[in-house]
Order: sequence, then structure tokens, then C-alpha cells
Amino acid sequence: MKKCRELVLRSLSEREKSFWELIDENEYDIKTVIATINELLGKEIEFNEKEKKFRIKEPLNYTYINLRCKHCNGRGYTKDHFEDVLNKFVEITKERPLPIADYDQGFIIPTDLALKASFMYQRGDIVDREILVLGDDDLYSIFLGLTKLPKRVVVLDIDERIIDFVNKVAENENLRIEAIRQDLSKGLPEGIGKFDAFVSEPPESFLGFKIFLDRGIKSLKGIGSSGYFGLTRLESSWAKWRWIEKLVIDNDFAITDIIRDFSIYPERENKWEDFYNHYKMMKKIKVNVGLPDIDWYKSALIRIEKVERIKEDWSDLYMDEETLATPKPFEGG
Repeated sequence: MKKCRELVLRSLSEREKSFWELIDENEYDIKTVIATINELLGKEIEFNEKEKKFRIKEPLNYTYINLRCKHCNGRGYTKDHFEDVLNKFVEITKERPLPIADYDQGFIIPTDLALKASFMYQRGDIVDREILVLGDDDLYSIFLGLTKLPKRVVVLDIDERIIDFVNKVAENENLRIEAIRQDLSKGLPEGIGKFDAFVSEPPESFLGFKIFLDRGIKSLKGIGSSGYFGLTRLESSWAKWRWIEKLVIDNDFAITDIIRDFSIYPERENKWEDFYNHYKMMKKIKVNVGLPDIDWYKSALIRIEKVERIKEDWSDLYMDEETLATPKPFEGG
């Protein structure tokens, strides 16, 4: 793809970079970036086997510049209000269950949980709300519980280790959290009630995403209820994004927010070293790129809200029932 090729070369115009840096700075999915790198190797770029770095053969007449805000990294929110909660969360979760490959697990850094809570708070989706967490390797339920703001938090997860850990913390800290072991491919458990919001980091296969989104949608109370989920550009092409967006819209939800690269999955804390031997991506690239040297796996945070289908009015170019801040054109003019 021409644009992906241009972005790879632009990144390398700054300096030599690892495979993981090139993925992080690109706009396209892993499959497309790997195909592009493989195509460029030996032609316009070279690979330093010792340093595990790529370099461009001929310099370009422009250089890569990172223009994202250095203070918030483009996310636009602060963790300051939840700083005490964050510190307590980090202390409580030191002995958390580590990710296992069986359930496609991985958790985001605690700071990003605080930013997510700030974002949800700003949207009116935490205070006195009932919240359902679908899959909780992040232990976000514990963070929400520690804020003391939600009315109720319920966790559904297939991993018994996570269920036991969350319930133990909830009991010790007297938090309004209930964790239930549930295979979401089998549906929602009976009797859990309805919720104001759901939160999830779904698998990004077509089937996995559809199942998690369906469970979240069915758990909500109705108009005005909201959902929060993560979605990467790494394992979801823009074509898959379109499919997911259509899935959301067809269920009468509006996409109210998309914040790129909101959640970062830390390499060191997740201890994923052994996982890379089983990733298909490692077999598809022509050279041995080594283990990651940065936290490269990131996901966007997406918020959706249940809406009523609107009655369309095509009678006037400028005015309808909602254009209340638009001046009515001069009549007869």
C-alpha cells in the first residue's frame, strides 16, 4: 500500500528504528505494515541484524516529526483527581494474576485506568451508575470500586483467577463489586439486572468482537446508556473498523468519542516474552526483529451511546427541529 510505504520511509528518515517503533508510528494494521517492510527490504531499506534496527538507504527530503501533545500524549485528560485511588490500586494489585495465552489476556498500565475513569466521569457515566465490566484482566472494576462513585460494579470473566482476586479485594476493601465467572460465548448470566454502562476490551476477531459487543448492548437499560470499548489499528484494519462501526450503528448507538492510542499495554508488567514465540506475526516478517524495545501495543478508547432513531426532515436546507443555534434565513430574500 502506497501510503503505508510512505509512512515507513518517513519514520526511518528520522533515524534507525526497530520493527516495534515502525508499527507504533504507522497508521495501518500489523499485516499491512509487515507486507510493506518485506517489500521494501533490500530495495529502499536495510536491516541491521545485530542492532535489530531498520535504516533507510537514501535519505528523504523530509523528516518524521511527532506532533502529539507531550503532556497528555494526545489523550486530553488528567489523572490528578484520581491520584490517591491510583496509588492505592497499584498497591492492592501487586499480586495480580498475570496474563495467560488461553484467554488472549493483557492489561493496560494503571495510569491509563485513571485516565479512563476521568473520561467516564466527564461523560457522566460513573457517579451513582451501575457498570458492567466484560472481561477484567485490567482489574478496572477494582479501580472503579476504589473511587466509591458507582452504585454497583459487576464483573463477568471466564478466568477463575481474576474472579477470585476481584472478589477477595472487594471483600477486604468493602467495595461495591461482584465478580461472576462466565463464558461470554454462552451469553449473560441470569438475574444480573440492567446497567447504565458497560466497559470491555474485546477480542478483535470478528466473532469475538461481535459476542462481546452483543453482551454489552443487551446488558444496558436503554436510551442514554453507554458503552466503552478498546479497539486497535494493529489487529483491525480500517475495513474491519468500518464493519465494527456499522455493527454499532445498526444497534441504534451513536459513536460519541474515539480517542486514538488511549490505552497502553506495558511489555514488562505483562511479561509477554514467551508469547512472542506463538505470534503469527513473528513468522511473517522476513528478518528476526527480536523482542519489543518499547510499549508498542495500544488501543483506542471508543464510547457509544444508545439513541432513539430520529425522524428525518428534508424540507429545509438550513433548518430542522434541532438547529436551534442557526439563524432563520430572511424570508422572501
